[in-house]
Amino acid sequence: MQCNKDIIVCLVGPSGVGKTTVAFDLEKKYEYNVIKSFTTRPPRYLGEEGHTFVEKSCWEDIEVDFDADVIAYSEYNGHCYWATREQYRGKGISIYVIDVPGVEMLRKSVKDAEIIVIALWADEETRFHRLVKRGDSLDAIEDRLLFDDDAFAIIPSDYTIDANKDVDIVAKRVNKCIFMSLNQTK
Repeated sequence: MQCNKDIIVCLVGPSGVGKTTVAFDLEKKYEYNVIKSFTTRPPRYLGEEGHTFVEKSCWEDIEVDFDADVIAYSEYNGHCYWATREQYRGKGISIYVIDVPGVEMLRKSVKDAEIIVIALWADEETRFHRLVKRGDSLDAIEDRLLFDDDAFAIIPSDYTIDANKDVDIVAKRVNKCIFMSLNQTK
C-alpha cells in the first residue's frame, strides 16, 4: 500500500504478543518501513532484530539532539530506548514497536505524521510459551509478565487485535486497521 504522507503505526502490547515478529512480517509483505529503536540494552540473542544496539559506554558520544531529534524515549530495567525523526520522515508507512509512555511522548513530539496505535493482546499462556521459544530465562519471563500486568493494563489505542493467532493472521489484521484508518482520513 503506497502512502503520500508519513504515518507511524505503533504496535503496543506486553512481551510475547509478537510485536516485532508482526512488524517484520508487515515489512516483508507490504514493504513498510520498520523503525528500529535505539537501545543501550544488549541483544537477547545473536542476530536479534528490532533494535539498533548501542554500547552504554558510547552513550555520551551519541550525537543526537534529544530535544529536536528524538520522537520517543523510555527506560526499562536500566536501559534506554529511543527513536528519531529521521527514522520515519519521507518513508510513508512506518511500523514502530513501542510502549505506552513512548506513545504518549510520540503524540506530543510528532506533528508532521499521522499516528495510529494498535494494541496487540494475547493470553498469558501464549505469551509465556513465546518468551520461552525466544530463549528468555524463566526468571526473566516471570519478571516481565508481572511488570507487563501493570504496564499494559490500559493501552490507549485506535484498534485492538487478538494476537493469539498465527503471525500471518495478525499481520493481515494490522494491515486491515491501517487501511481502515487511511480510508477514514480521506
